[in-house]
Amino acid sequence: MKAATAAAINAGKKVDIEPQAYQQSRWRTILFDLAANALTSASTEGVQNGLFMKEALVNLSGIWDTYNQKNNTAFGQELTAKALDACRLSEIQDRDPQLQKLLDKLIGLHLEGKCCLHLAEEVMDRSIQDTYPDFKEFLGVLRIIFRHAFRPSWGSEPASEADYVFLWTSILREGLPINTALNICLGEQGCRAAALSKSELSQIFNTGTTTRRCDVLLKVAGLEVGNFEAKRMKSTQDEVVVQRLKNQRINKSIQIALEAYKVDLPPLLNIQGCDASLFRVVKFHDIWVAGPAADAIVLPTTHEEILFFLESSAHTLHNLIRYLDMYATSVLAAKRRFDYERRKSLQSSSHSQPSEERCLEWERVVFHSPSKHTPATTATAAAAVREDRSIE
Repeated sequence: MKAATAAAINAGKKVDIEPQAYQQSRWRTILFDLAANALTSASTEGVQNGLFMKEALVNLSGIWDTYNQKNNTAFGQELTAKALDACRLSEIQDRDPQLQKLLDKLIGLHLEGKCCLHLAEEVMDRSIQDTYPDFKEFLGVLRIIFRHAFRPSWGSEPASEADYVFLWTSILREGLPINTALNICLGEQGCRAAALSKSELSQIFNTGTTTRRCDVLLKVAGLEVGNFEAKRMKSTQDEVVVQRLKNQRINKSIQIALEAYKVDLPPLLNIQGCDASLFRVVKFHDIWVAGPAADAIVLPTTHEEILFFLESSAHTLHNLIRYLDMYATSVLAAKRRFDYERRKSLQSSSHSQPSEERCLEWERVVFHSPSKHTPATTATAAAAVREDRSIE
C-alpha cells in the first residue's frame, strides 16, 4: 500500500493498489469481509466512531478478535481452538504449592470469621513474613487487597477510571521487586508506537497523527512493551468492548516496534473496575490474533468475596506479577544487545543508503481511531474494502 497511490477513500475514489498487495491468505480475506460488514453497519446506522467502526478498524489492522463470537464463527471451530491456544499462557494458571500453603492459612483465618482488617494485619505479621520469605512482596499485595475490600481508597464516593487505575497499579508495584526493570507509567498522552502507526497512514487516509491518552504504559528502559486500559465498574458492555478493541490496536503497534528486539508482548490487562481480563496479541501465521492469556482476575469487594479470591484469582495475580518481572529482565537484556549491535553497524556504515519508495505491508498496518471520518466516508470505506476484495 504505497502512500503515493492511496488516498482516495476520503474523496470517494477508487483506491488503485498493485495486485501483489492482495495476494492474501483466506484468513486475511475473512478479516476483510468482516471489516466490510462492520463498516456497512456503521454507515447504515449513522455511527461514526461507535462499536461497528472499532470492530472494522481491528479487522482492517489484521487482528482477529477472538472475544467476538461472530469472528470465531467466520474462522471455524478448529481454527478458533488453535488461535485461542496460541494466546494462552499455561504458566499464568499454575498453582505454586508453597503459595497454596500460605493461602490455605489465610483461608482458615477467613473461615474462622476474621475480618478484612484482621487479615490485612495478619499478612504483615513477622511470623508469617519469616515463614514465607519468598512471598514478602505478595503479602504486601494481599494487604492492599484486604484493605480495599474493607474500605476502598475512594470511600463511598463514585469511583473514577483513575481510582481503578491507581488500585491496580498499586497492586502491581507492591508485588514487583524493588529492582525490577519494569516501569509502570500512568496518564501518558500517547503511545509512541501507536503514533508511528498513525503517521504511516496519515497521508493515505488523512486522519492525523495524534493519539489518545493511554491509561497505563509498561516500559523497560524507555522501550514500550505493553499497555493497559481501564473503565469504571459501571461502564456499559459496549464501552468495555470499545476499550478492548482500542487496546488490541495499541498493543499490535507496540508489538510491531518490539520485533526489532526479537521479543513478544507480555500478558496484558483490560480493566473494568475491580475485574480484569488478561489477553495477548500474537502473530498467527500471516494475521494477528487477540485472545485470553489466562483466566480473569477478580479483586474482592466484600469480606465474603475474599474467600473466592484466595481460592482462585490469587494464584493468577501472583503468577502475572512474577511473569512481568522476568519478562522485563529479558527485554532489558535484548534491548542492550540491540543497542550495542546498532552502534556497531553505525560505525561500519561508510555512507547513508539512498532512500527507497516506501511500501506499507498490510500485516504491519494498524488503523487507530480516525479523527476526520464522517458517516459518508465510512460508507465509502466499506465500498472500497468490498471492491478491493474483488481484485484477488
